Amino acid sequence: MRTNTWENKCLTQRNADYTLPCLTSSFNNQELHYYVPGNGATLFKNVISIPSNSEVYRVYFQSQEFTVLSDAHAIRWKPYYDKMETIISAIHKLVVEEVALYTDRKSKAMRKAKSSNN
Repeated sequence: MRTNTWENKCLTQRNADYTLPCLTSSFNNQELHYYVPGNGATLFKNVISIPSNSEVYRVYFQSQEFTVLSDAHAIRWKPYYDKMETIISAIHKLVVEEVALYTDRKSKAMRKAKSSNN
């Protein structure tokens, strides 16, 4: 998606006109410390942001509105709840099975210990 280019029309301090945070890559971390006017900006919200030119390649979930200034990408992630539910159910069954096996092993060990003490 193409976005507006703000060039040098951004500020490092928020004021009455410059209220929209801009995402950019920096040498230390991905930054949201520049501000531009909100009118005409391409807005992103509830996306994952990824730096494209940084020494620290971390991804972040951005829950607030922002725009991209430079050297960063914003992607939308759509969770597939039906698949997640299936995976969680399978994990749950495995955990229950492991707990049952553990309990059974402990019970057998206790019975064996009791019978050898008698």
